[in-house]
Amino acid sequence: MRRSAFILTTLAMIAVSSAAHAQENRFYVAGTFGSDAFDDETISGANAAAQRRDINVEFDNGGYYGVALGLLATESTYGRVRGEVEASFRSADVQALALNGVARNVAEGSEVSVASGMINGFYDTPVYFDRFRLYAGAGLGIAGVDHEIRYLVANPAATGGNLQIIIPSSEMTVAYQFIGGAEVALSPSWSLTADVRYFDAGDVQVERYIGNTIINGTATNIGTLDSVLDADLSSVTASAGIRYRF
Repeated sequence: MRRSAFILTTLAMIAVSSAAHAQENRFYVAGTFGSDAFDDETISGANAAAQRRDINVEFDNGGYYGVALGLLATESTYGRVRGEVEASFRSADVQALALNGVARNVAEGSEVSVASGMINGFYDTPVYFDRFRLYAGAGLGIAGVDHEIRYLVANPAATGGNLQIIIPSSEMTVAYQFIGGAEVALSPSWSLTADVRYFDAGDVQVERYIGNTIINGTATNIGTLDSVLDADLSSVTASAGIRYRF
C-alpha cells in the first residue's frame, strides 16, 4: 500500500505529458531530494479494556525524494503562476519510544515512511538579477503512511516474560503541504531550486499488536491485536533539486 500514492501520481504525470508538445516551453519536469525531519509523533487511545495507550515516538533525521511534472499557467511582469503533480517518498528511523511515559527498547529497523501524490499550486515572483526567483505554494493530495515499529516491554519470566510489541500499520489518508523556496536559472531550459516544505499526513489509525512473548530467547505465542490508536504525522523537509523546462 505504501507505494499506492506514488503509482497513482506517476500515472497522472504520464497522462499530462502526452499533451506537452502542444504547449512549447510551458511544461517542466523536476526532481528533488533532501533531508526530512519528522515531528515527534504521539500515538494515543485505549484498548478494549479501556486502558490508556499513549506512545511518544522520536525520529532520526530521514530522507526525502520527489519528482514532479508542471505547467506554467500564466506569466507577466507581476510574476508567474504554475501548477504541478508531484510524487514523493520520505522515511525516518525511530530513535526513541516511550509507552505511557516509560521508555522502551526499540528494535533495529523500526521506521515510519510516507509515499504521497500531491497537486501543487505556486506563485513565482518576477525575475531578479536576470536569473533569480522566489516562490511560495501549497499542495493537497493523498498519502500512504506506513508504520513499521517494534519495541520490547521487559517483564520477569515469572510474570510472562518479555513482550514484543508490533505496530505494522499501513493506511491511506488526505495530506497537505506548504512550500517556500527559490529558483536560479542556469539557461532558458535548466534551473536549480531549493525549498522548505511543511508536510502533514493528517490523522491516521494505527494498530498495535502484542507480538511474540520472549522467554530465554524463545517465542511462546503469536501476536494478538491489543488496540487501534490515533496518530497525526507531520514533517519539515529541506530539499534541493533541478528543473527542466520544455
